[in-house]
Amino acid sequence: MLAIGQLLILASFLPRVENPWPETIGIELPFAMAGAGGALAGFLYTGDSKAGRDGAIRRGGLWGFRLGMTFYVLSFVNQVASF
Repeated sequence: MLAIGQLLILASFLPRVENPWPETIGIELPFAMAGAGGALAGFLYTGDSKAGRDGAIRRGGLWGFRLGMTFYVLSFVNQVASF
């Protein structure tokens, strides 16, 4: 019970997020996802060799771009098909 009270007190100091889910997405989404994928891969492979880490960052960026592009295309098709 004490832990829940402490979490509520901590949450009262944090700022409120107005709209965490965007209403629109643009073509920049795949590039932002590529950056996020590369950064996540860099974090996960921190202890690896330089060549291994660089390869993981490249693959993470490519997977992030693919995921972002897939989401963008699906959203675009959904918008066009819903007219």
